Amino acid sequence: MLPDMNQNSPRVIDTVIPAFNALPLVGATVAALLEQQLPAGYSLTITVVDDGSSDGTENYLKERFGDRILIIRHDPNRGRSAACNTGAEHGAGEFLLFLDSDCLPANNRFIQEHIHALEAAAKISCGLISSEKQGFWPEYQRQLVKKRLKGLDNTDAATSFTTANTVVARDCFEKAGGFNTSYTHYGFEDRDLLLRLQQTGASVHYTPAAAVNHDDDINLSAVCNKMRLSGRYSSRLFAEQHPESYRTMPYYRFDGRLNPWMRYISPVSSRALPYLTALFEPVLEVRWIPVGLRGVLVRLASALAYLEGTCKS
Repeated sequence: MLPDMNQNSPRVIDTVIPAFNALPLVGATVAALLEQQLPAGYSLTITVVDDGSSDGTENYLKERFGDRILIIRHDPNRGRSAACNTGAEHGAGEFLLFLDSDCLPANNRFIQEHIHALEAAAKISCGLISSEKQGFWPEYQRQLVKKRLKGLDNTDAATSFTTANTVVARDCFEKAGGFNTSYTHYGFEDRDLLLRLQQTGASVHYTPAAAVNHDDDINLSAVCNKMRLSGRYSSRLFAEQHPESYRTMPYYRFDGRLNPWMRYISPVSSRALPYLTALFEPVLEVRWIPVGLRGVLVRLASALAYLEGTCKS
C-alpha cells in the first residue's frame, strides 16, 4: 500500500481502482496517482481490485509497483460494483476516490481539485471525463459531457454522472450501503449509487478541474455490445428500484419491457443492427460530415442495441 505522504495527516483518501483485463492502461493510471501533489494534511492510499482478469494484471502491478499499492484479486470476476466495494472495505480513509482503470489523471493536481470541492463542504465530487485526443470518439465524448451538464439543476442530477472519477465521503458511502452488487454487468450501478447517496442528503458537486482523460480505444461495435448488455441485465433492476428517475432518462424510450409496442420493432432492428454497425463505422471517421450528424448515427445504433437487450431480459 502507498506509504502515508504526510505522517501527521488525519485525512486519508482511499483510491479504489476496479480492473478487469485492464493492461496496459491501469499501469499508467496508478503511476499518475503516485505522482499527485497533495495539500498538507492529506495522504493517499491506492487499492487496485483485479476482478478476475486473465491478462496478468495482478502480476504486472506487483512487479511494477511492489508494496506502494495494495492489490486484491477476485476470482472469478464479480463485476464492477463488487470490486469497488471490496476496495472500499480494505481502507479506512475519510474519503473514497473511485477511479476507472482507463481514466488517466490529466495532471498532478487532479486530486487537489477534488479536495478543494470537499473543503467547500461537498460530500460527492464528480470530476470531468474527457480526452485530449483528436478524432470523432473524443469529440463525441466531449459533447456528451456538455449534455450531461444540462441536467445539473434537476432533482435527478445524479443520473447525469458516472462514478468513473468520483470522490465520496466514506460516511455517506456507508450510509447509502455502498454499490449494489446485484449489478453484475455493464451499466447503471453508478447512477444507482449516486441516487442513493442523494437520498441520504448528499448533493452531487461537479468538479471539472478534477479531470481525467479516457483514451481507451472505442468503436461502434463495442459501444453497441455494452448497450445490449446494459439493456438485458442492468436496466430492469434500475427501473424497478428507481422508476421515476428511469422515466426521465433517454433509455426509457427504448425499453421494450416498458414500451411493449417497441417489441414489434426489435426483431427487425436486431437483424439489421450488424449491417448498420458495419455501415456506420467508417462513416464516423469521415471528417467532412458534421460531428453532430455522426453522433446521431451512434445514438441510433446504441438505442437499437439497448432495445434488443431489454427484449431479451
